[in-house]
Amino acid sequence: MVSLCIAVWILTLDRLQAIHWKDIRKDNGIALYVWLMMLFFSITMIFLIKRFSIYFDTHTLTNLDELQLPLKQLENLETGK
Repeated sequence: MVSLCIAVWILTLDRLQAIHWKDIRKDNGIALYVWLMMLFFSITMIFLIKRFSIYFDTHTLTNLDELQLPLKQLENLETGK
């Protein structure tokens, strides 16, 4: 999976050079849209690597699933249950 992720990033960065920034309006920005899709796919591929996703999860904000418990408690306080 890591080698696939590296290959996708190399392809994405290589295609960045292929975009002709001066002629971006001639093709209605299609080359830019394709490159943006490749970029977001590359970012998504990183999170498929389990070791990285665990590291990212432990060093960033807490999961949204953990935020549901306080919301349920607030709802119970409002309804008096």
